Amino acid sequence: MKKPSLALIVKLGIILSLNTALSADWGYSKANGPEKWAELGYKKCSSGKSQSPINITTQATKSSKNKLAIQYHADSTHITNSGHSIELNFANQSLVSFNKNHYKLIQAHFHTPSENQINGKSFPLEMHLVHQDDTGNLLVVGVFFDEGDFHNELHHIVTNAPSNKDETKPLKNINIQEFLPEKRGYFSFAGSLTTPPCTENVQWIVLKDPLQASKEQIYALNEIMHDNARDIQPINNRTIHSID
Repeated sequence: MKKPSLALIVKLGIILSLNTALSADWGYSKANGPEKWAELGYKKCSSGKSQSPINITTQATKSSKNKLAIQYHADSTHITNSGHSIELNFANQSLVSFNKNHYKLIQAHFHTPSENQINGKSFPLEMHLVHQDDTGNLLVVGVFFDEGDFHNELHHIVTNAPSNKDETKPLKNINIQEFLPEKRGYFSFAGSLTTPPCTENVQWIVLKDPLQASKEQIYALNEIMHDNARDIQPINNRTIHSID
């Protein structure tokens, strides 16, 4: 029998970490929400010094040159209700390059309201596009949504989102390119997963310009996921780079 490659082993480990959400011990209620995650065994959620999400104060950012290139394709495979979010999975054909590292898109999921903020402003919806390189390093692209016009591509996700926990449905050919604003200005910083185990050393890219989704679309996702945003974390000594 052919032994699995090191890259595959690393990938499986990362996916298992991301899908810790399938365990039932943590959530967003008063009893098992973010303030309780460390007590539930996820110590990094409390002890980490580079935790996400954060409030980005634009006047405190450092101007930088663009290091980001995105090549997305319509390569979604299926959609899952993890019990904590609606997750869209991909066939690893969509790519992101950042600071000379190359990452494959493996998953996207949603938070209502947004987790990251800009100048103290929260958005009604945020999409996280999770990427991984060949050695297991993670990069997350955050995309905000304001309430406004109907979003055609989001419609396919909303109408196919499973209503039951751990339920999965096929969902192919979602054009993920439609979830990127026309202007690609962004903030970049070192952070973490925003859910247990709150793993750090995650490269974050938060796009500046929000997209729009209808009130009904945002409400429909919230009805399934409920409020699933972690509270804002201290920035500590991190530098936030701003790219126009």
